[in-house]
Amino acid sequence: MLTSFISGGVLVRPPMGWRSDRLGSHNLFIGATAMFILSSKLRGTATLEGEVGRQAGKIAYRNNFNILFWLLLCLAPLCFAPKRPKPTTGRAVIHAD
Repeated sequence: MLTSFISGGVLVRPPMGWRSDRLGSHNLFIGATAMFILSSKLRGTATLEGEVGRQAGKIAYRNNFNILFWLLLCLAPLCFAPKRPKPTTGRAVIHAD
């Protein structure tokens, strides 16, 4: 991060005198301030978008967990529902009608 600031300063400072002579120091200051405000707004928007995405992921995870919990809770009694047939002892009786 520090390297990018240093290299940016090295690239921007030499032509500043020429720009100041050409545009005027007041206009140059207003333009630089406007560019700073715009870049700060874009950086803040990007940070906010990342945070919103992170929170949306947490909410989706929680919702999926809740759905699975209620599904398991509703289906759990089905594990106890099937009854085993009674074992037969002796001979089988056949009734004829």
